[in-house]
Amino acid sequence: MLEKELSNPDQVNEFWHDPNHKIWVAAEGRELTLQECYDREIRLSQEIFAEVSAVADLEIPPQKYILYVDMVNPGSMGNPQIKLIDPERLAKVYEAETGDSDVNQDFTSANIRHCFGFRANDARFVTVKPFFEDMPTDLSNCIGIILSGSEANIKDETVSERVLMTNKVIEFIHHAKDLEIPMFGICFGSQLLNSVFRAKVDWIRDLENNTVTAETGLVLLKKTDLGNRPDSPLEKLPDEFYVHANHKQEVLRDSMPEDLEVLASSDTSQVQIVKLKNSDVVWAIQNHIECGDTRADILDDLHGLINKDKKLFQGESSKARRVLCPHFLKTAGKFARI
Repeated sequence: MLEKELSNPDQVNEFWHDPNHKIWVAAEGRELTLQECYDREIRLSQEIFAEVSAVADLEIPPQKYILYVDMVNPGSMGNPQIKLIDPERLAKVYEAETGDSDVNQDFTSANIRHCFGFRANDARFVTVKPFFEDMPTDLSNCIGIILSGSEANIKDETVSERVLMTNKVIEFIHHAKDLEIPMFGICFGSQLLNSVFRAKVDWIRDLENNTVTAETGLVLLKKTDLGNRPDSPLEKLPDEFYVHANHKQEVLRDSMPEDLEVLASSDTSQVQIVKLKNSDVVWAIQNHIECGDTRADILDDLHGLINKDKKLFQGESSKARRVLCPHFLKTAGKFARI
């Protein structure tokens, strides 16, 4: 995609204020303004939340909890340039991705909580931030663990705070693994889980130029033969589906141990969705199912992307979230009943 230099709010919000800038939305059968697209994303988010929260209410008992390990610091929404985004527009991003337009809330935690169907202040959803606090040792009431993405790298990380955080979480994962607590890894969290199971992580390379590259934007995932099985957790997803991505490292396919199964891949990275063989205990996705199109849109503008992906605002990126989040909750609920 082409990029241009941005330096002020008018440039970043050019299309937000332009009523003549229209986007064709196939599901609506008509063109919408950017503001109308955001409002549509809010409605879609509310619809998905109602579905997922019904599963959470059914599967997660009041005395148990899901632990979210937030390894983000500062995260995409902690970018100082966020202040360039029109306040009304930013509030709509928060509402679409957290269920609440309050831009002063902890976005990362609220975003994951919303994706997995928990309301604000629900005691069944607990967040720990390993950059700033110790990991819990008593997991007697924990029935599921979600591992976030991160700015940290598995390989060649040189920032000491990130190395310390990563080692702390790896030790915690080993503890949770021994207890067989269901885990769900996202991006960096996925790489951590796979590495604990002896898979190798390395930089993504452009094979033609032999240079380090990245997988970004809306990425097309393709189900493998294992992912297409009738009993696969991906059964309700189409053979190909889109998710948002932003990573420079990947799990190497030829390093995968026999006890891990690859359920989906992409043209750039062969290991995209993974689970433990004959079990749903470990679930790892390289991409960001928690990222919606409104957030992707403002990040595109902050990076000055001129030719945006035409699949934005088409309901593509929410398909995986709609399937995988309830599936993890059901796995956690099953574990709670053991």
